[in-house]
Amino acid sequence: MLTPLFLMLLASGDTGSQKPVAVKAVDHDPIICRTYETTGTRLGRKRVCMRKSDMVRDEFENQKTLEKSMIDVKPRFEGTGQ
Repeated sequence: MLTPLFLMLLASGDTGSQKPVAVKAVDHDPIICRTYETTGTRLGRKRVCMRKSDMVRDEFENQKTLEKSMIDVKPRFEGTGQ
């Protein structure tokens, strides 16, 4: 697949007298790394790296799962009066 920049260079003809232009790609979805500590140990740490959109989606899904599990819980001692 031809990129628009390549097509512009191709259409311009002779590029020998022109200086090449550096084009910086903007990353709208950067990679973010976070370190999570394991409960119960000082040595247990886990580093997780993923795209920002993936991290936001995972956090949203985890929050929904937590909320659902809290709603589904039934009391252990129903009707015992204790």
